[in-house]
Amino acid sequence: MRFSKNAIIVILGIIIAAAIFIMPAAADSKIPADPKFKLDFTVSASVEKQNGNTNKLYIALKDSKGIVVESGTFEIKNNADGVYTLKNGYKVYVGTYGNTKISGCFVIEKPTQKPAPKPDPKPVKPTPKPEKKPEPKHEYEHKSKHEYERESEHKNYPVKTAPPTTAPKPPAAVLPTSVSIGRTQVSLILGEVLRLTAVVKPDNASSKVVVWSSSNKNVATVSNAGTVRTMSIGKTTITAKTSNGLTASCEVTVTD
Repeated sequence: MRFSKNAIIVILGIIIAAAIFIMPAAADSKIPADPKFKLDFTVSASVEKQNGNTNKLYIALKDSKGIVVESGTFEIKNNADGVYTLKNGYKVYVGTYGNTKISGCFVIEKPTQKPAPKPDPKPVKPTPKPEKKPEPKHEYEHKSKHEYERESEHKNYPVKTAPPTTAPKPPAAVLPTSVSIGRTQVSLILGEVLRLTAVVKPDNASSKVVVWSSSNKNVATVSNAGTVRTMSIGKTTITAKTSNGLTASCEVTVTD
């Protein structure tokens, strides 16, 4: 079978265009080096194709049990190599190609923790010792044994008794004044697990226990510890409720 010169040129053009489309972006000076941090979690990324030339990038940090401890969603233009900062301060490099494929994903910078200021030592004042008051002497201490025995037949001398003790009152209960969840809305992929944390104020509240609930258990369930497990595609609201009725919620959207 023979091909014309024009047909051969067209075929070569199609092959070159296909190779450029599926070939991952070559590493250049803009791609940072992987510092290979020792982390307590793994980093993963996925790309979801959107309309036009816009894609949605999803980055997740998962612990050894596969539970998402932090995640972030970013809007990118087609294939884009870049560094993305999560809410907890971790900076993650992600490289993409072929619209929805990942060429590289690793942490390039960890959040810096500032040392807590040491409190100034306060001088301790010595506690003054209470002065001992002399006990009053009874009338019979100045009398002879014979006089005491004779008078004891006619009157009773007072007997010293210990003063009554008052039980200390229990401290008044400190009720929660507010409750919040670190994230008010989150998008999860079907099969993912996410741990939510509720913060109860003030710090000295008598009870910081919250009751977790899901408005649609068919979409996602939540445990007593705040662990969200996706069940099907849809939306649900996860709510944390304090002992005195205060609530905070997070809207969860589950996609495939």
